Amino acid sequence: MSGAASDPDETRGCWDALAATSAVYYGGVGGGVSARGERWFAAVSGLDHCELNVCGLLPGADADDVHAVLRHLPGDLPGIVFVSEHAAPAARTLLVHHGFDLGVEVEPLMVLPRPPQPRPGPFTVDALDEAEVIAHAVPLMAEAHHVPAGLVERNVRAALASGAAQAWAARDGDEALSVVWIVRAGDALAVKEMMTPPRHQRRGAGSAVLTTALARSWDEGVRRAVLLSSVNGTRLYGSTGFAVADRSTTAFRGAEPGLLEALGQSAT
Repeated sequence: MSGAASDPDETRGCWDALAATSAVYYGGVGGGVSARGERWFAAVSGLDHCELNVCGLLPGADADDVHAVLRHLPGDLPGIVFVSEHAAPAARTLLVHHGFDLGVEVEPLMVLPRPPQPRPGPFTVDALDEAEVIAHAVPLMAEAHHVPAGLVERNVRAALASGAAQAWAARDGDEALSVVWIVRAGDALAVKEMMTPPRHQRRGAGSAVLTTALARSWDEGVRRAVLLSSVNGTRLYGSTGFAVADRSTTAFRGAEPGLLEALGQSAT
């Protein structure tokens, strides 16, 4: 499964799983919005950072679907829109018209059909309680993706309150090196955030926390795990067993240069 999935139903199932888990992770903040259409979704926290307002245009999406997304993503709010390679070209053109920059690098929507073999290595990997999330996960996430810590904390407190989101960390002693968020919706898991700051990369902590968290979160009711990979994360996810289900042109509004660099993107 190294290429894009050829089954349209499987591709759509992956997008539906991404939409449902995004609603859990981003849409629960006070003032947040979660909305769905046939070919689009909006998971908008309302917080002032594009990483925390995530929308998608699914296969077949056209200009009408762009307008539906934009109704939930006001023009003064930073945001990200993932656009399936099977959406109409007019969708991308219209996003640019409304102030979005298109990422240069295409990003894969990836799927894992079975639990991975845990590879904890020399690290301690465990789920975090709320106090540990605030103490360890929030600073790491803020550093890795250049998001103000106060905004990260508001979003993750709401995600934890849903009961369907869990943060995991790989630690060396008392120091957290890598954090991943696993979100459950229906029969799907999603890797919603994967954060390893540059100073901790290439030590195996990302692989340790990703494989262990997924394996321990997977039960007999889970059909698949999905994620929308950054350019920089594709190799790690592929080594874990994730395969490409679709590809996204990612549209950014209000993205800071540091975030684009962290994601392996640059705006046109």
